[in-house]
Amino acid sequence: MEKNPPYLSATYDDYLELVSSNMAGQPGLSISAVNKVSSERTNARGVLMMLNDAAQAAQAQSPTNPFVTITLKSSSGFNDKLAALSPESPSATTNISPVSSSDEEQNVIVTQLRQPQFSTTAKNGDLVEISYTAYAKDDKGALFSYDTSKKQTGDATILFVLGKQPFGQFPPAFNIGVLNQKIGEVRRIEVPGRLSYVKGGKEKEERAVFYDVKLVSVNSIYN
Repeated sequence: MEKNPPYLSATYDDYLELVSSNMAGQPGLSISAVNKVSSERTNARGVLMMLNDAAQAAQAQSPTNPFVTITLKSSSGFNDKLAALSPESPSATTNISPVSSSDEEQNVIVTQLRQPQFSTTAKNGDLVEISYTAYAKDDKGALFSYDTSKKQTGDATILFVLGKQPFGQFPPAFNIGVLNQKIGEVRRIEVPGRLSYVKGGKEKEERAVFYDVKLVSVNSIYN
């Protein structure tokens, strides 16, 4: 790191260039932690802010030898499994790093519920159109519907740019589970309670969320 590192830009393109040129020399790698603090629950802008804060702290602590620890994670294996979902192999699982050393690791599970009707596939950067229903479990363990795409927007479907949606616009799980999904395919994305925002029961514990997502179109292509 330079003695006086410049502030990191908060644009997505700069983030990609940063990862490509300085942080991750190989494709398919992403920053999963900065100084052992998980960055997997934020977007590109959030990661840049974490890197910027860490760089400034390192510079202040050791001006002659600033040092930041960055943990890289490969998603290519999981993404390949998503692309190959089938009745014979209907599920793929990815691990999300814990926020701190005291937290347990969490798994996000994507399961194919209905096979695709067409071959067009959703990739990062594509404008995707989906419909979804969100479920949680009641105190007896039965699933109940608590949210739908129509309830959120008034329309039967929602549109967003895969992998680049603004932070907080839609559940981050969509970026994980819709990748490599084909038009007409229906997937269930299971998000563990530690990563969800749904609470219930007497102790208001965090509850797992299940999103049943149908891919309707990719870049306005419906087949």
